[in-house]
Amino acid sequence: VHWSVAREHFASAIKADPNLAESHFNLALALDKLDLRSEATTHFKKAAELAPGNSAITQSSAYRSHTTSPSSSYGTGGYGGMGGY
Repeated sequence: VHWSVAREHFASAIKADPNLAESHFNLALALDKLDLRSEATTHFKKAAELAPGNSAITQSSAYRSHTTSPSSSYGTGGYGGMGGY
């Protein structure tokens, strides 16, 4: 998987429609895979802000690892996500 390419595509999708939660979520997943945690956290939070009722976002392990205290998320090793993104 080419996470840097995915990053570019999701960033373009956000430019086209900044209110699409799924684009923020998927960009966050790509950023996380690229070890850009701070940027990923920003987009995970934006995705949840835009779609607070979307459990695929708010209940994913990737989202939770970026929005819970570090002591509870280290060592989990899991990445949530929507489909195989």
